Amino acid sequence: MKTIMQLSSKHYDGGVCTAICTISSQDISVQLDLEKDSATGDEFSLFEEKVIKMLARYESKQEVILNQAVKEIVNAAYEQTEHQPSKHDYLNLKADMELEEIYAFSDGLVLTFLSPQHYPDFDITIQLSKRAVIEDVCLNEKEK
Repeated sequence: MKTIMQLSSKHYDGGVCTAICTISSQDISVQLDLEKDSATGDEFSLFEEKVIKMLARYESKQEVILNQAVKEIVNAAYEQTEHQPSKHDYLNLKADMELEEIYAFSDGLVLTFLSPQHYPDFDITIQLSKRAVIEDVCLNEKEK
């Protein structure tokens, strides 16, 4: 029996709602940004339904998405070196990545990961389209 994706512990502040979503047995903070200062209840309900569908798509493709993102990060890290990335390099980074937060907007999701061992001073962000296709992978220096 398939579990239906849900958002719980919702807190509204203007056009943004912070909620909790369980993905792969982990509770994750999700920020839903309707991208307008005020929204009717109906507008926000429709947006929430759309976000739930995007989150479910991500969860169903999570392994493929993480593998693609890890490959992109590791390949870029060794691009200017003699080292040829190995399966071990990819697996080590993937094992170190922890999903920290999700930002949902009308056109997709931005996933923020931590990698305490490999990139302790950076957040790893993966931007996905509505259909859970990777649009961008970035390492962003954490604010101090």
